[in-house]
Amino acid sequence: MASPLPSEPLFFRRTLKETVWGGRNLATWLGESPNFPGPLGESWELSDVEGQETVIAEGPFQGKTLCQVLEDHADAILGSAKPHAGGQRFPLLVKFLEAQQDLSVQVHPASDSPSYPGQGKSECWYFLEARPGAKIICGLKSGTDKKTFSADAATSAVESHLQAHAVNTGAFLMVEAGQVHAVRPGVILCEIQQTSDTTFRLYDWNRLGLDGEPRETHLSQALEVVDFEKPAPRLIQPQLQPLEGSLVWETAQLNQNEAFHVRLLKGTGEASFGPFEKPRVLTVVNGTGEVYFGDKVSRALKNGETFLVPASCSGYVLSSADSISLLESIPQ
Repeated sequence: MASPLPSEPLFFRRTLKETVWGGRNLATWLGESPNFPGPLGESWELSDVEGQETVIAEGPFQGKTLCQVLEDHADAILGSAKPHAGGQRFPLLVKFLEAQQDLSVQVHPASDSPSYPGQGKSECWYFLEARPGAKIICGLKSGTDKKTFSADAATSAVESHLQAHAVNTGAFLMVEAGQVHAVRPGVILCEIQQTSDTTFRLYDWNRLGLDGEPRETHLSQALEVVDFEKPAPRLIQPQLQPLEGSLVWETAQLNQNEAFHVRLLKGTGEASFGPFEKPRVLTVVNGTGEVYFGDKVSRALKNGETFLVPASCSGYVLSSADSISLLESIPQ
């Protein structure tokens, strides 16, 4: 018997990941109690990465992965959006990340990389918390050439070639494929990215991993995909504007590129959305509320809640008695 068409938002069971550079503040923010003793570095909210798929938590598709639902209902889920270039996979991944130590200096390949087809990974960061003085690294300093950079890339001297950015709560940064980057201590962020887990580390701060051994680096692969022509990005401070058709909701466009668009939504009371030609992924980054769909069926929303609205969904209503902020991500 064929499964029903997905006509309402899909919610997922998150996957918590232990990392050497994580902490415990993210667990508190999410209301989670990890079942491992070490630091929590990442919480994957929606993933269709092969072998790391998140599972649908409730409703008629409960217990299935997004990939399994896409096998039967790709058109209903994706509409006019394209699947991930690596196959019939959902094209976006959403995660939360906490850094209490430096993440490795790293880079990801582009979608058109001839050596790594289907592994392109551009991403963006929305900063949920940033302690005073917190910084991240993204991009190369102006004038950095491949020869000089390559000589220093696997050593502490690499930092002299990297562009640092002071960050604050509520800021946004686009990290394009090919840009060298690293998250530094003191931040919690939401990351929205293409569906790929391909990461090439250049330098890992001379530390040991959770197993007491140095973590693997990938110098030759990283140098192959670094884009030496791409300028360092600028940090964006969202500028909210009235949401069309609403007196009490606001929005700020954060990113528009060939892979995905992201905007911030903030409001009190109700706002209606849809229908759409492409799916939406919504992630609560502050506050609480509800989402209504179908015949006024509602679902409570809280910090960290992420849900996918299939393109086949006729629409939905967001509501908050106090105030709620969400990131809306639209694959292209």
